[in-house]
Amino acid sequence: MVALEASGRRAALAALSLAAGFAIAVAIHRAASWVALRLTGAGPAGGAVLDEAFYLTGAVVVLTLHGALTAAYLAFLASPRRRGRGPRGGKLPRVTVVIPAYNEADSIGDTIRSVLASDYPRDRLEVLVVDDGSTDGTAAAAAEAGARVVRHERNMGRGAAVETGIRHARGEIVVTVDADTTVEPDAIRLLVEALASTPRAGAACGRLRPRVGGGVVGRGQRAEYAIGFAYSKLVKSLLGWMLIPCGAFSAYKRSVVAEARVADTLAEDFDLGLHVIERGLRLVYEPAAVAYTDAPKTLGQLVRQRVRWTIGGLQAMAKHHKLMANPKVGTVGLAALPLHFTIGYAAPLLEATGLAMLATLTLAASPREALLLASWLAALRALSLALLAPGALYARLKLREPITFLDLAAYWLAYYYILLYAGLAGFTLYLSAPHAGWRDLSREPRKTAPVGPRWEDIKGPAAPQPHGPRRPAPGGHSLHRRLPGATSHPSQGWHTLPGLDGP
Repeated sequence: MVALEASGRRAALAALSLAAGFAIAVAIHRAASWVALRLTGAGPAGGAVLDEAFYLTGAVVVLTLHGALTAAYLAFLASPRRRGRGPRGGKLPRVTVVIPAYNEADSIGDTIRSVLASDYPRDRLEVLVVDDGSTDGTAAAAAEAGARVVRHERNMGRGAAVETGIRHARGEIVVTVDADTTVEPDAIRLLVEALASTPRAGAACGRLRPRVGGGVVGRGQRAEYAIGFAYSKLVKSLLGWMLIPCGAFSAYKRSVVAEARVADTLAEDFDLGLHVIERGLRLVYEPAAVAYTDAPKTLGQLVRQRVRWTIGGLQAMAKHHKLMANPKVGTVGLAALPLHFTIGYAAPLLEATGLAMLATLTLAASPREALLLASWLAALRALSLALLAPGALYARLKLREPITFLDLAAYWLAYYYILLYAGLAGFTLYLSAPHAGWRDLSREPRKTAPVGPRWEDIKGPAAPQPHGPRRPAPGGHSLHRRLPGATSHPSQGWHTLPGLDGP
């Protein structure tokens, strides 16, 4: 109850701060409008419609800025590492790590070995790989690394694979880990402890660090993961406003998500998060539980991923629309969800509209209105930098994220507009096909070791494999023939492969 009361006080402080920020938004808007009108020489009637549009946009952005400063204050009061906690009774619950995989034969072994090398009691840890109709021997590679395997007969999408994993899990806690993600040795234990020790928590999310390449795509993602994910999730967790767990590394109480159906959205993590909130529970963030995940290396991969995220997010919000502005779920429904929709979807749409209007006014030879609009857009970009600064400082100083000034510059000057384009494309596609199915994010073939720590980096190249020597499954690993005794479930699209269970 103490944690919930503290969360309520922080939420009340944030709400009061945002309310006070409205007056600041009005004042800044009026001052900026006066300066812009003086510079352009336009009269009060010139661009009246634009002026009101600027007012709304400016109010939203300045309120966001004010909220970000309040969030930074709250974050600096928090400790990024919580020690000495554990579930009541002192006994760690049994955990099933579910790894959905599709054509991940090259990376699945590293993922499984990193999980099995964790400091969580081995007799209370199960690794379950759901092979989503792979054609490259993923199931065989997973079994060889020491995992229990359940296989879909055809590719059904990540949401369906997560559902299958939850349904077959034997543990009280289900931890989802991506097939291209590796975890630090203490990550699973810290994540489970955070979930078990936080009152009314139904899910817990760990901190992701991306393995990225160079250029704008790599630097922008490094800044985004440090600020937009790590710092942002910490603040939202402090306020009790967290909505989206990390699909690549999160823990759920199996009793809470056992009946969840997430195969009908492209963002199963957002769907699961809202499912938890619907049951009157909350999501928590544990920044000390660190995992490393492969991030898109090319512009095309990044855009496809973010289009999918946008469509999936809108699908999840539409599916759980009754939570919006619902006082029964407290400030999550009254504040967190509306803010998420405004900042995540409406604000980028307004900015894109402003850019389109600027181009139109410039081509139409309306210099006064174009300059007025350009001044506002420039002001919004300057404010966005002020939004990023507190998060960047916190991520660098307290979370020890390897973010640099060049990463922040790449995000602010170029990467943001990539996200803006992908968000608008996803929004448009959602309007045309709201029930779009899973779209695979293609990855470059892994020919060399990815950038960033892997299992060998954490445990040392000469460390023994925690699951013992590799051994072939009875009957071999060929997936091009029906394994003897396999139990088929054609109606659900999967079958269990006997002999592929781990030790």
